[in-house]
Amino acid sequence: MKFIVPILFCLLIFENSYCQETKTLSINPLHNNEDELRQQAYQFPHFLEGKIIYKDSAVSFAILNYQRIVGEVHFINPTGDTLSVAHPETFDKIIIGVDTFYYFEKGFVQILTHTPSINLGIKQLLKYIGKEKKGAYGTYSGTASMTSYDSYTADDQTRQAISIDENSLYKYINLFYLADRFYNFFPANKKTFYQLFSHHEKKLKEYLQENKIDFHKKADLQKLLQYLESL
Repeated sequence: MKFIVPILFCLLIFENSYCQETKTLSINPLHNNEDELRQQAYQFPHFLEGKIIYKDSAVSFAILNYQRIVGEVHFINPTGDTLSVAHPETFDKIIIGVDTFYYFEKGFVQILTHTPSINLGIKQLLKYIGKEKKGAYGTYSGTASMTSYDSYTADDQTRQAISIDENSLYKYINLFYLADRFYNFFPANKKTFYQLFSHHEKKLKEYLQENKIDFHKKADLQKLLQYLESL
């Protein structure tokens, strides 16, 4: 069961762990245990020391990690329980290791770039997309695939019946945003780039005509943002 309680603790710096953009995760209860899914669900291999900065400038310290399945920041309490942080709408930002997260639209956006004006952010989720049952010759085929990315919400929903030989499929979903200097967030699409860089409209248009940009790829978005920031 998941509980929500206040937060305490202290800060330390660690490296970020970042998964592949198009990775699909397959979990079979006969071959994988529950811990494997939980480990894949967390962004960092281990909980890191970090801090929560509130809108009123108060600060709480905690051992933190970002959980992709439920889109929450979790922490470890003094008795070793893993819990979700309470009232994220009251946060200004959360720092986990060296990474900064902002609460936006019932989820957390991680800041990927650090410039004085416009920055790129990502909201990464691990979504359940369906099941594959074992068929002839040991192969697996989809039997309950889902067209929408409805999220799981709790630990109970990551458990699979151990007697069933089937794969549960999850997909990493990346939602990219642009943040202005006040950390207002906007979808990282062509329209937003034109709105936020209206003073470079001509240069932006030329760049998009000369370069093939995939607005769903981190590398392409960073390259475009770096170009516009250099003007």
